[in-house]
Amino acid sequence: NDTVRAKIEALVPFKVDTVITDATAVPVKIKYPQDTVLLNQARLNLEAMAIDMAHQLGVPNPRMYKREAKHCWTSFSRHPKQQRGGFHKQVKAQLQYVRRDLRYINEFIDQGATLPDEQAIRLGVIRILFDQQWYMYTHKTHHVEDRIVSLQQPYIRPIQRGKANAKVEFGAKIDCSLSEGVVDIERFDFTAFSEGQDFAETLDHYYDLHGHYPDEVLADTLYRNRENLKLCKDLGIRICGPKLGRHPKHVDAAKRRED
Repeated sequence: NDTVRAKIEALVPFKVDTVITDATAVPVKIKYPQDTVLLNQARLNLEAMAIDMAHQLGVPNPRMYKREAKHCWTSFSRHPKQQRGGFHKQVKAQLQYVRRDLRYINEFIDQGATLPDEQAIRLGVIRILFDQQWYMYTHKTHHVEDRIVSLQQPYIRPIQRGKANAKVEFGAKIDCSLSEGVVDIERFDFTAFSEGQDFAETLDHYYDLHGHYPDEVLADTLYRNRENLKLCKDLGIRICGPKLGRHPKHVDAAKRRED
């Protein structure tokens, strides 16, 4: 309350302008992405597109083996862990279905068929998804640049967090600063970035708001690189935290409190 605040201000001989800066992820509510689920969803979307385009051209529906594909997916999705090597077989099967459906759609487009804007955007996302999944399958890897984890929200990217409960989160990453009880979002991006690169912009933003730089900055190790430490030294800003380099075996308690 105001009484406690007044007592604290009376004990402090001078005001110290402190900024706390840190980065975190803002998870979005999406289903946990799995390669088989994404490919099956892409197959269903392509089948609907191919049928609509066939009706536009007045030609019979292409042979897409929908019942066979549905049976293959249903038998796998009901007992995914009981099938030895079933995951890679399912990915291969879904890739083959998607590749065939894409070939039909390309032929229909060459014949003059069109798609609504929403389906055209989804088709572009599915093409990228197929290229990524095909690359990971053929190269036997699980890593690809700008990996798509949602067909509805293709701009979402996996963010490596390294936490105990969630090593990977899906959503945007933000770099924010806290000063005088007000939180400012310095950067908002769906692509992973190094928060230490925005440290200078954070200080400049504080200067634009208050007319001077802060006296003290509280930040974690990722912000404490050589460039940022030199910047704080030149501006006369105290940045709290351990020194760079290998930690000494024996540290004086008074020196630790000073750091």
